[in-house]
Amino acid sequence: MSTLGAITVLLTAAGCPGAPGIIKSLRHNGERDIRILGTDMSLDRASLYLLDGFSQVSPGDSPRFVDEVLNIARLERVSVIIPCSTMELENLSKASSRFAKDGIKIAVSELEGLQIANNKARLYEELLKTEVRDIVPRYERVFSPSALASISQKLGYPERKVCVKPAFGKGSRGYRVLDGSADRFVQYINEKPDSTLTTLPDLLSVVDGHQLPELLVMEYLPGDEWSVDVLAQHGQALIVIPRRRNVTSKGIAIDSTIEENKELIQLARDIVQLLGLSFCINIQFRYDMAGKPKVLEINPRVSGTIVAATAAGVNLPYLCVKLCLGEEFEVPTPQWGTRLLRYWEDIAIDAEGRRISY
Repeated sequence: MSTLGAITVLLTAAGCPGAPGIIKSLRHNGERDIRILGTDMSLDRASLYLLDGFSQVSPGDSPRFVDEVLNIARLERVSVIIPCSTMELENLSKASSRFAKDGIKIAVSELEGLQIANNKARLYEELLKTEVRDIVPRYERVFSPSALASISQKLGYPERKVCVKPAFGKGSRGYRVLDGSADRFVQYINEKPDSTLTTLPDLLSVVDGHQLPELLVMEYLPGDEWSVDVLAQHGQALIVIPRRRNVTSKGIAIDSTIEENKELIQLARDIVQLLGLSFCINIQFRYDMAGKPKVLEINPRVSGTIVAATAAGVNLPYLCVKLCLGEEFEVPTPQWGTRLLRYWEDIAIDAEGRRISY
């Protein structure tokens, strides 16, 4: 039964893979009815049929995006906006005061911290100036195929694996692991074509003749990968929940376990404070050969597997809404050891676009 007044929440990029879990978390909050609306630049996303309403908008980095979302939020009397895509964050942060004039809160950090968090090269440079500098992996910035080749070799390729990824990117786009011992025939026969594993000659053949964006060539980290979800307010971490990423697919954890990793909890608190971040933040770590944690990246938004925290008893999407509204809440203790397994599910629609129950 609802104990608080009903509100309307808008999810941007509501067609993203993590949206069903966020929607589920908001619906089953135990306190109030929430009307959940969404925007996305595409009409062909299954999660859109889980919403109470949907509007198609321009891409998040388009100059039209903010005006379109603001008009929708005004018309629909939205209380809180939760951005779900990295591409949208800076535009929404810049415009947050415009939304605030209509009483609309956006769960987004201030611009300066966002710009550092969204660019891995800037993030590493800033962290190297601090007392947590040891969590930065060995890396070099490159802008050309020739530099890509020379720095890869400097970091030990082909004897050692080396990672390559864009300084500014999302969803594992552009990420590759260079492995000099990779057997391309075995990969062709035995692996699906979405593997991130490749060789330096193969990658150079792809980028040859092209102007590269800024890339980072980094040491390969063979240890366990972790994703840490944080709810923060002006650099103060209110809730920190680490989860071990047991199995991933296309950058999204499909098997993860909530574990009380105190080392990562403290590191996440330190990073959020250094950058002054707010609301839902996700920080990814991986351990090196010596068992030391290294930071991979920060996603200053709700993460794709944030529903794992909800399953463990901490509904971060809803607590983020309460934080936006200035409502008090108790900080719950996660049920450590909770494991989340993800699987395919279906949504059927008829020729008119209406959802079919079956």
